[in-house]
Amino acid sequence: MASITVFELAKECGVSCRVLMRELEKADVFVRSTFAKLGPDQVKLAWEIAARLPQHPNPFAARPTGDMTIAQAAERAGANRDRRRDSPLVRVATLPGMERVIVEQDYNRPTIRQNVLQIVREEVNRWAAYYFTPDELREWRPTGLGPAVSRQCTQHGITAAMLDLPLTMPGKPHGRGTITNRLALLRELATVEELAAELARTGVISTSRIGVATAD
Repeated sequence: MASITVFELAKECGVSCRVLMRELEKADVFVRSTFAKLGPDQVKLAWEIAARLPQHPNPFAARPTGDMTIAQAAERAGANRDRRRDSPLVRVATLPGMERVIVEQDYNRPTIRQNVLQIVREEVNRWAAYYFTPDELREWRPTGLGPAVSRQCTQHGITAAMLDLPLTMPGKPHGRGTITNRLALLRELATVEELAAELARTGVISTSRIGVATAD
């Protein structure tokens, strides 16, 4: 089976690569970036997950069907990748703040293809809708929570660093300390409000921050 990255697989399936990464993490498959290559077992799982996700328009989508095996779909992904290499290059240093943050986190290259940049801009728009600044984006995007939940966290006084603490909430599964606050939110084991209350109870955040929301 041809190797394939999260980005390539998501592109071929017509789904969001960030959503796919988040769903893989819920399945205990941890991928460092969207350009990390997946192993054969991970590719199979990723295709199965992607098939259940909402699909975005993509003329090159190649979901495996009854007449297309996973291996064949992966091969097609490689062919489409070669065609997209003809897209013009853009210098990362010339990009606006939020676009540059995403490109630096995901690609770590001095240039980026114009077609890939379009996907980056779509994600920027989703974060901008919740009034994230470049610095906030740099802090919160790696959590995998997405803009809506991330903004809820900031409104309740929760920082991204607090999400790395082990979950201590009574009555919730703790996995012997392996379940962090972030995983609890990703797996919907707790709500932001419940987590904020627990962090206040344990003295991590001030009780005055509970339920605080902006007037916007």
